Amino acid sequence: MVPQANVTVIDTKTLSAPAGWQVEAAARAAKAGWNKDRILEAMKKISDATDVVYTLKELKYLIHGGRISHMKGLLASLLNIKPMIGVEKVKGTYVQYGMARTFNGAIHGIGEYVSKKFKAGSSLRVQVLHS
Repeated sequence: MVPQANVTVIDTKTLSAPAGWQVEAAARAAKAGWNKDRILEAMKKISDATDVVYTLKELKYLIHGGRISHMKGLLASLLNIKPMIGVEKVKGTYVQYGMARTFNGAIHGIGEYVSKKFKAGSSLRVQVLHS
């Protein structure tokens, strides 16, 4: 333990790359000499401007993690249903935006979601992740 450390715990209300974007911005701001309140404000702005949508090829991690029931996961797996999942901004909880019968269908659905949510010509920072 470091008794004199000034630590602030932040709930990014997101996951994966967007959480990393907030950490990256905070590190740059701290290096530039910004005070803590200004850094937290910058992180909040990034959080408010961030949207996360993803899908999974396999549902086993959602099942094992308790995100969906074993029965629901089994049925979805048998029918090859792929959820399109996002993160709700206020609570940081998972929400289902839709579902598709195939992984490629879910990827297409995510593209449609993004094209409906953002106007043509919008400046976006997009990160595609695969694991």
